[in-house]
Amino acid sequence: MGSPQSTRPEPSGFTRRLVRIAIVGLPLLGLVLATWTPTTAGAANEAHVRTPVLWLPTPACGVVVERTPGLSLHLEYELPLEDTTLTPDELDDSRTHQFFGFCRQRPATELLPNWITRDDLDRSVDAGFLDPAPAGLLVPLDEDPNWAGCFTRLTPDDARRPITFDSAAAGVDWKLDGLPIGVWSVAGYTFEPDLNLWSPRPGFTKIVDDLGDPDQDLPALALVAGQQTLKAGTVIDLAGCADVITPATVTLEWSPFVPDLDWHAADVHSLDRQTLDRHRVAEGSLSLPFTVPSDVSGEILIRAHIEDALGRRYTAHAPSRFAVEPCAPDCGGETGSETGDSHSDGAGGCSATRRAPRSGPTVVLFALLLGTGRLRRRGRAGSTRPV
Repeated sequence: MGSPQSTRPEPSGFTRRLVRIAIVGLPLLGLVLATWTPTTAGAANEAHVRTPVLWLPTPACGVVVERTPGLSLHLEYELPLEDTTLTPDELDDSRTHQFFGFCRQRPATELLPNWITRDDLDRSVDAGFLDPAPAGLLVPLDEDPNWAGCFTRLTPDDARRPITFDSAAAGVDWKLDGLPIGVWSVAGYTFEPDLNLWSPRPGFTKIVDDLGDPDQDLPALALVAGQQTLKAGTVIDLAGCADVITPATVTLEWSPFVPDLDWHAADVHSLDRQTLDRHRVAEGSLSLPFTVPSDVSGEILIRAHIEDALGRRYTAHAPSRFAVEPCAPDCGGETGSETGDSHSDGAGGCSATRRAPRSGPTVVLFALLLGTGRLRRRGRAGSTRPV
């Protein structure tokens, strides 16, 4: 079996390119301004919007990989535009992309380090992008205790990729040999000092060596509901996907969007056949009802804890914050979906399939119908399935 080839057509004309720049550029400008700090000494390209890795429109919500030696997971991405023209004061490897895997998810208030290595920082200081004293207080990813032993490079530092359509068309091959089993998330990184940029990939990647071993079959969960405005006191449906040994429990929580998060319990869902059938709304769609608090207004974050039949837990965070409109005087009795039968616009769809492992309890899959992950084989055949 040959390796699948990744292709990407050139953008179809000037209009399409303008639309992409408009869609991506405005949110990114907000991110750039949010990550700017007064430690910056100044660079000519500060006003240049950093070019992200675009995982949309077809990332799998989740993929489970039963690994074999030499196997690589092929990930695809695209670009809003090519970005290779450096200003005179930029580093030689500026305007490049790199890719990382992380062993846990994080809330929106926990920013990933803006730098990868101490060398990146030192070179930026030498180039005059950063003042030396404040830069010495910055902690790169390599030295951050919060991520020690919890990240892996999909691409090396000395092979950061040019931001070109050809590079994006090739995709990224994630070599899985030596990677600890578990549930991983992926992010792209735009290196353009001093304002570098992260582009998280939605969903999860679950790596195991033997799906028949319950000790390896850890619970996995992702929430994919995008940013939206909610009405206090109603019930919405959170789209997502999971791979878990049942019977399992999902606990939904919310917190005001503030630096010190204060989590409050919202809803608890038991994942068994009856519950899944009750919340199925159409062929191939499934969601988790979430009760929007009636006494809250402003922005909130949502997370979910999933606990499997063996008592193991995993935490997933919704990728975006939600704006909650104030509750009307009589909204205490209003709900959009008391039993999960009514669904909010734009919640997204999840498909539900069930698999029986070689040993152990029944496993339930929530699969978001957004696409699939693919394996590129570099040895004995392995297996993968989208979730």
